[in-house]
Amino acid sequence: MRAALLGVALAASSLPLRATPPPPASELVYEVEPSLGSCPDAASFRRTIGRQLGFEPFASAASTKVVVRVRQAPGGIEGVVTWLGAHGTNGGERRFASALHDCKELAHAMQFAIIVEIELRGVASHPASPQPEEGPAHRERDAATRPPPSLPDPAVAAGIRAVAAPEPERAHAAPRVFVGVGPLIGWGTSPSASAGGRLFVSLRLDALSFELGTEASLPSVWRNEDGNGFRGRALVGTLAACGHLGALSLCGVGKAGALHVTGFGVDEAASSAGWFVQLGARLAASHWFGEHWLGSVHGELLATPSRWTVELNRLAVWTLPSIAGLVGMEFSTPLL
Repeated sequence: MRAALLGVALAASSLPLRATPPPPASELVYEVEPSLGSCPDAASFRRTIGRQLGFEPFASAASTKVVVRVRQAPGGIEGVVTWLGAHGTNGGERRFASALHDCKELAHAMQFAIIVEIELRGVASHPASPQPEEGPAHRERDAATRPPPSLPDPAVAAGIRAVAAPEPERAHAAPRVFVGVGPLIGWGTSPSASAGGRLFVSLRLDALSFELGTEASLPSVWRNEDGNGFRGRALVGTLAACGHLGALSLCGVGKAGALHVTGFGVDEAASSAGWFVQLGARLAASHWFGEHWLGSVHGELLATPSRWTVELNRLAVWTLPSIAGLVGMEFSTPLL
C-alpha cells in the first residue's frame, strides 16, 4: 500500500502546473469632474482593480486603453467605461448611473465590470495549448476522469452583453435618511408676508423621497388707521412626496396647522387660534456641497380650502386668503 501511494505521489508531482497568464496590459485613462469630490482618485481606483485580480493589469502608453469617465448627469451622476483598441476603435462601452450622487458605489460597480472584462479577455487571448497525442489507453482514461464542461457563469454572460450594449445600467443605492433646516418667507397664512423657518426629515429611495416636517413663522402685524390691529403667526406640520430628476424635484405637499392671533390697541386684548389645511405643489433645485451637505431652494403654491375671518371689535378686518405660497432654502445632511 505504501509503495502504491508513493508511486501516485511521484506521478502527481511530475505533472506540469498550468496557469492562464494575464492578458496584455492596457492603459487606464481615469477622468472625474472636479465637482464630484466623493469619487476615488485614479491611484486608488487602479489599486483596487489590481488587488482583486492579483496582478497589475494597466501600463502606461499601452496600445489599448480603458477609459473611465465620471460626470454629472440629469439623473444624478453617470459613469462610462470604454475599451479602445490599438487604432482607437471602440471595443465596447458600459454605462452606470446613480441618482443619489454616491460616487463610491458607482466606482465599485465600474471596477467590477472592468475586472470581469479583463478576465474574459485573458481567457480569449491565451487559449489552452494543444496537448501531445497520446495512446488509446490514455485517451480512454482521460475521458473517464475529465470533468464535464462547465456552463458559463451568469454574471460573466451578463457582463458580455452589458459591454456590447450601450444602455445605461442604474446602480440602486440603499435608502437614505436626511435631516435638514432652513429659512423661508411665506404669505397667505398671516396678515402680511412673514419670515420663518422649517425643520424636516426625509427618506430617499432612488428617485423618490418622502418628507415629514414642521414650519413656523414670526409674528406679522395688521393695523388699521386708528392704530388698532392684531398680530398673527402660523405653526404648521407638513407632509410631502417628491419625485427627483437630477438636481430638480417636484413634490405634492399637504399641510395642517393653526394661525394664532392676538389683538392690540383695543379695550380688551384677546387671543385665539384658527385651524386650516393647505394642499399644493413644490418645485425645488438642489446641489451637493462635498459629500455631506445638500443645499436646496424651493417654491410652493398652496390652496387653502378652509377659510376663516379675523374680527376686531366685532368687525371683520382680515380673511385667510384662498391661495398661499412661500419661498425658502435649506441645508440637509444624510444620517444613514
